[in-house]
Amino acid sequence: MGYTLAVFVLLEGLLWWFSYLYIWAILAVAAWLFRKMESRLGWGLLCGFYGLIFGTLTAIPVLILSGPAATLAYIISGIPFDLIHGVSNFLLAFLLLPTL
Repeated sequence: MGYTLAVFVLLEGLLWWFSYLYIWAILAVAAWLFRKMESRLGWGLLCGFYGLIFGTLTAIPVLILSGPAATLAYIISGIPFDLIHGVSNFLLAFLLLPTL
């Protein structure tokens, strides 16, 4: 049983690591494209939107490995987290932009 758990944890970690490779690259490109934007509201909306779609972006490997039904279940189960993620990203970007 110990090996089974170790393999599961390793595969789960690789799944998240792979997801972060393209998720952060997409965010870097988006930030670069909007680099001249000075609007706090604009940055807040961009960050909030990215937080909302974060769960959907992490579902891409799930789609490849498990199919559409599992992907839909994954996305739906993550909606509360994505809402919190999006709202907090918006608030942090909107409030902290002048400081940063």
